[in-house]
Amino acid sequence: MKYDAFISYRRENGFLMAQVIHDRLEEKGLRCFLDLEELRSGQFDEKIYVAIQEAHSFILILPKNALNRCSNGDDWVRKEILAAVKYNKTIIPVMYDGFKWPRKWDERIPPEIRRLENTNGVSGTQEYLSAMIDKIISYMPDEINIPFSIEKFTFIENQNDYSCLKNATEIIFCARTGKRFLNGHINFIREMLNNGGKFTFITSEESDLICDDQDEHRYDRENSIRIVQSLKKMANDRVKCMLLNKAPNLSLVYIKTKSNEKYLEIKFNFQTRYKSKNPIIRINSNDPYFSVFYEELIGIIQNAEAI
Repeated sequence: MKYDAFISYRRENGFLMAQVIHDRLEEKGLRCFLDLEELRSGQFDEKIYVAIQEAHSFILILPKNALNRCSNGDDWVRKEILAAVKYNKTIIPVMYDGFKWPRKWDERIPPEIRRLENTNGVSGTQEYLSAMIDKIISYMPDEINIPFSIEKFTFIENQNDYSCLKNATEIIFCARTGKRFLNGHINFIREMLNNGGKFTFITSEESDLICDDQDEHRYDRENSIRIVQSLKKMANDRVKCMLLNKAPNLSLVYIKTKSNEKYLEIKFNFQTRYKSKNPIIRINSNDPYFSVFYEELIGIIQNAEAI
């Protein structure tokens, strides 16, 4: 299958939840098709149906009154649900924002949709997002295609161990705020710059959609930018501060040393079912997965703007 899940929603009140679920599933290594409104024109009908056919699961976002318009034969959510039933997909309703199954169904709504009331569903909430995502995954078929398992990696026990920074000649750092890294290792970075090294910091102007304290997140990010701007006074041509318009799914640290060794440290920005919360791994350039994450870092840099 090309996709692990097709996500269907109504744009007017379902897009945010659809986007959050899409991003969190992708962070866990699942490939998702997020049904965009722009595709909903006659010439793209086939593309939507093909995407449903090529997905293991069909995630149906159900805010309040989401099924009311399914009485209309031209309604897109209705068409997508019926296609999922036709192709025998695992349908996972995500119910939130006051959604309730009708006590009395409109007879114009097809029986295939009415029977969804008896399907295993998930109560959608951003307050308990991690549990919601894990429950969605638990309802997916066993054959969902995860590109790799993070369990194969060696996790960093001491997350403050940056001994390799002592010999660094270049550091590229991408994070949502960068607070802990910059505060903990600013002396290493300054020493590297004094010795002719290079430093690039990439952050995001967008807070995490489920960040508990948006003001604190914004303050930490802005403080990190101020620190990097002060470093530019030391070595203007060798320090870059860059901004993304979307919060990155991963925190990445690229380190190049005097002996030309290269390391990547990856922090997965999500609650995990694996060995730890927000697991951190470190790999060197000999690891086959190094190029996978390095290419992602290059893509991040290409989408960021200098500030």
